[in-house]
Amino acid sequence: MLPQGVKLIQTAPGQSLFAQIYVSFLLSIACTIPIIVKEIFGFVSPAISHQSKKFTYLNYVLPITILFSAGIIFSFLIAIPIILTFLYQYGQSLGILSFLTINEFINFVLQFFIAFGISFQLPLIMYILSLTGLIDNKFWIKNFKFAIILIVLFGAFITPDGSGVTMWFISIPMLLLYAIGIISIKIKFRKEDKLLNI
Repeated sequence: MLPQGVKLIQTAPGQSLFAQIYVSFLLSIACTIPIIVKEIFGFVSPAISHQSKKFTYLNYVLPITILFSAGIIFSFLIAIPIILTFLYQYGQSLGILSFLTINEFINFVLQFFIAFGISFQLPLIMYILSLTGLIDNKFWIKNFKFAIILIVLFGAFITPDGSGVTMWFISIPMLLLYAIGIISIKIKFRKEDKLLNI
């Protein structure tokens, strides 16, 4: 994942060992998300009818797992390599040699994994809020300009550097996910309207 010419260093004895323990701990949490979601579903499932169980699993448990995994894959394959290359080349243009401590590098990467995994849940959160009836399906379109501001602020808040460029690698996918959320809500309500008309 490191750009060519960038070296990882440790500035204290045992830093690499603790970094590996930290990585294994956070990766185990990320990899067990499907099991955690399944266990939560198993806890509430006795209160749900047999037909609803299948509906809940297909409409909530499976999408949570898929979206979280998609967020991690997107950050691993696209976002992190592009961001690291940009930041390295920016430093290089100023004549700065890049040496990253292993802890800083791992924190940087894992922050992005978790941030993208959570941010990719946006369409599902929108969908659930619309189903509860607390928020009208037109609310998301009406407040799109406010959503842009909030998403950009969120992107700026969770990115680990202050360059102002890396935040767009979270903000742009989230804006696309917001649009996907609007489309899925529209499809759901259109189907319901058709059934009511019949």
